Amino acid sequence: MKFNEELIRDKEEGGMRAARLLNDAVEKYLYHSIPEARTARIIVRIYADLTTLSKQLAKSKVVGIEKRSLGPFAAGFTRAFGLFDFVDALDGEGTELKISGMLLLLMIPFMICSLGLC
Repeated sequence: MKFNEELIRDKEEGGMRAARLLNDAVEKYLYHSIPEARTARIIVRIYADLTTLSKQLAKSKVVGIEKRSLGPFAAGFTRAFGLFDFVDALDGEGTELKISGMLLLLMIPFMICSLGLC
C-alpha cells in the first residue's frame, strides 16, 4: 500500500488535499476517457481499520504513535466533499461488512430492473 507521506503528515489539511487531488484526477479521466460521464457525481468510500493502519504508519514514522493517529487525515478527507467518506470499519471483518453492504445497495436497481419493475 502506497501513501503520500506529506499528505498524511499534514493531517486534516492533508486529507482535504488528498480528496481534492483524487477528485481532480477522476474528473480529468472522465473528461478525456468517458465524455458522457463528464457530469457524473463522484462517490468515494474508503473503508479501513484506522487503528491498524495508524500502527503501520507509525512504524514507518509517518505519523505519531497515538492509537488513531490517522484520524485527522481521515476526517479531512471526509469533510472535503459531500460524497467522499473515509470510514473506520474497526477491523478486516468490519471492512468486509461495509463493502458487502455497499455492493448490495448498488445492486438493488439492477435487481429491480431484472424483475421488469423499472
